[in-house]
Amino acid sequence: MAFRSCSFWLQPFSGSNLLQSNVFTRLLLSTLGVALLFFAWPAFARADGPIPPGAYGYDISYPQCPTTVPAGAFGFGIIGVNNGRAMTQNPCMPAQLAWAKKGAADPSVYINTNSPPAGFQTALCVKTDRICIAFEYGRQAAAYAVSYVDRHSPGISRYWLDVETENTWSTDTHENASVLRGMLASLTGAGKSVGIYSTRYQFTRIAGSFSPGLDNWVPRPEAKRDTAAAFCRTTPSFGGGRVVMIQLWYTFDENYACPAQNSSPIPPATTFKAGDIAVVAPSGGCLNLRGGTGVTFPILECLNEGVRVSVTGPPVMMDSYNWVPVTAPSGKSGWAAAEYLERAPTALEPAPTAPAPPAPRYRIVLGNLAGG
Repeated sequence: MAFRSCSFWLQPFSGSNLLQSNVFTRLLLSTLGVALLFFAWPAFARADGPIPPGAYGYDISYPQCPTTVPAGAFGFGIIGVNNGRAMTQNPCMPAQLAWAKKGAADPSVYINTNSPPAGFQTALCVKTDRICIAFEYGRQAAAYAVSYVDRHSPGISRYWLDVETENTWSTDTHENASVLRGMLASLTGAGKSVGIYSTRYQFTRIAGSFSPGLDNWVPRPEAKRDTAAAFCRTTPSFGGGRVVMIQLWYTFDENYACPAQNSSPIPPATTFKAGDIAVVAPSGGCLNLRGGTGVTFPILECLNEGVRVSVTGPPVMMDSYNWVPVTAPSGKSGWAAAEYLERAPTALEPAPTAPAPPAPRYRIVLGNLAGG
C-alpha cells in the first residue's frame, strides 16, 4: 500500500508562538510514530487458539439477546463484543460469555469494524488526514473492545475482526485498511491473537490489497455438516491468510474448525483458453454460472460437480476471482470462477479404446459325429 504522509508536515510553520510550537512538535512526533507503523509493520499474531481441528461450535451476539443460546453440547463459542458497530456494547456479552465457557474449547470474541463516524477527531492527526484518523479510530475501537471484554472475562486471548460490506466504509480502500491496521496494532499490542471474518470479495472491496496474513473465518451458507471439510479445501482465502474456519447457517450460526491439512489457500486457478473443456471440481456444492464477471451479476444456472462446460475465451480477473466464459450443457453461456474448474480432455480427443483380445492359440471345430 502506498503510504500517505500526514498533511500538516507540508504546511508552513511559524515559531512565533512557543505554545503552538510545542503542540506542533508533540503532534509531529506522535503522528511520526503512527507513520512508522506503515513503513515497518510487524508480523501479526495468527489466531492459533485452542479450538481443535474438526470441532463444531457457534457464534452469537446481540441479535440473540436476552437469553437465546444453542442447546446441548458444543465444541466452542464465539461471542460478539459490539452491538453491530465498533465502539458499542453487546449488552448480553457477559451472559453469552458464561454460556461459551461451557464449550469444550475456550471461548473467543469478534469485533465489528467500520469507518470512523462523521466528526471523529483525535489530537494525533490533523482534520484533513483521513489515513491517520482512520488508524487512530481503529486503535481506539479495538482498545474499547478489549476493555469491555477484560472487565467481564480477562482470560480471553483470541479475537476476530468482522469485516463486512454491510457496515459503513469509505470508498478509499487505503483508508479502510488503515482502520484495520489500527485495530491490529492495538490487539497484538495487548497480547491478543487475531483472525479476520470476511470473504475474499468483501475484504478486497473494503481493504484493497491489504495483506496482513491472518487466519480466515469465512461464511459459506451453502455448506452442510457433511460437506464442511470440502469447503475448507476449496474456499478462496483473502488478505494473504489461510482458511481455518467455515461458518454454516442453521438455526444459529454454526462453525466448523478446518482440519490442519485443509487450511491452506486453494492453488492458483488453471489457465484456460477458448476451445478447452472444463469440469466442475468437487467443492461440496454447485458452481454458479453468472451473467457477467463478478459476484453481483445474476445467477443463470448452478452447475453440479462433474459437469463439463466448453470454454469460449480467456479468463478475466474481477472481484478477486478469475472469471472464465463458458457454455453449459444446457446451452446457456455465462461466466464461472476458474478456481472451481479443472481442465478436462477436449471433445476432439478420441476416447480411449479397450485393447483387442489376444488371438486364440488353437482352433476348435465342433462337428456332429452322429451325422444327423
